[in-house]
Amino acid sequence: MPRTLDYWRWIDSSWQAAEVYAQAGAHDEAIEQLAELMRLPAGWTKHWLRADPMFGALRGDARFRALDE
Repeated sequence: MPRTLDYWRWIDSSWQAAEVYAQAGAHDEAIEQLAELMRLPAGWTKHWLRADPMFGALRGDARFRALDE
């Protein structure tokens, strides 16, 4: 879905895609998606990264930890 059509729905579906990537073992894609989301004024915060259990597999990755700084 293009970001310009429905910004908030795009953000939510992008977060969910990152969760799916993380669970599927596609860590590069998950981190890339999260990095983009964390740059946007979307309401997603570092607290969401820490609290979301779907990202458990990424917690040991230095790139994921950098998103939380």
